[in-house]
Amino acid sequence: MEDVIRSKIFFAFLTYFIIWASPVFASSEVNVVLFWSPTCPHCHDVIENILPPIQERFKNKLLITYIMLYKESQAEPFYNLASEYGVKKSDVGVPFMIIGDKVLIGTDEIEKDLPNLIQEGIKQGGIPFPEKVLHSEFSKYIDIKAIENKNSEGKPYAIFTVIFLLIVTIYSLLSLKFKNLIRYVNFFKVIGNYLIPIFIVMGFLISIYLFHLETTDSSGVCVIFSGCDTVQKSSFSHIFGIIPMAALEVFAYCVFFALWVYSYKLNKNKVFRFNPKILLFWINFMAVIVAICLTTLEIFIIKAACVYCIVSSIIIGLLLILFNPQYDKVNN
Repeated sequence: MEDVIRSKIFFAFLTYFIIWASPVFASSEVNVVLFWSPTCPHCHDVIENILPPIQERFKNKLLITYIMLYKESQAEPFYNLASEYGVKKSDVGVPFMIIGDKVLIGTDEIEKDLPNLIQEGIKQGGIPFPEKVLHSEFSKYIDIKAIENKNSEGKPYAIFTVIFLLIVTIYSLLSLKFKNLIRYVNFFKVIGNYLIPIFIVMGFLISIYLFHLETTDSSGVCVIFSGCDTVQKSSFSHIFGIIPMAALEVFAYCVFFALWVYSYKLNKNKVFRFNPKILLFWINFMAVIVAICLTTLEIFIIKAACVYCIVSSIIIGLLLILFNPQYDKVNN
């Protein structure tokens, strides 16, 4: 008799635990879409100050998709989408957030109401990505596959890239002090004259393609994993919201090529008094530091990875090894 009672108590407790814990273990992600403008100070306040602590609170239960409004051609589709949620044209503004069937406009509404809406959404088993946005004209500005995959499939590649660049950076700095370290990668020097132009041309072509994506409405053709459009349409793809980051990459590769041609091919003329190889190394070194910062942003802030950006960053890291000025001293 006691065994029967104990069994009933156990199964009752187990049933209660399953019912109580099911919302916790269920796939209860809440999808939020934020429309913002790079020229809007309130948008930057929401992105930089309000959303980070909310994201930290709910962690992977909260998935935020950022859609930047930066062209006049986006205005009319934006008004049309807002009207589908019952918002009049005169009431539309940014920051403009969509969560489920609800709309939050302005800093105050987002700060006040968003945490409660997220909490309710988690209890209800999650809130999917808004179908109205998926079927709107804004679908061409976002990578739908990246959203469905939570933009995380490229994260291991981005982490590997950051680790690789950090190793290259530390190694290059140490090699300036301990030139014998160069002997461990001396095989690069043998084929360096062939690899350098190949890497520069590859990086230059990738940068041209990224520049095209950042300055047009075109969607990137991602390979291996999705996330290219998410990265290229993010606020970090433009400096001060104006200068495309890819434009600096194009300029950097042009500088690499010009200095390499002069230092390794034309330096016999001694036109300039400075050492072009040293200058080339330190310019490349700064480019690697920038690549580390941008890739880190992809991992922790943008939460999406661009395969073209990763390849370009790896190329910059390899060039830093090939441009090491200690090669000549070791060979001599």
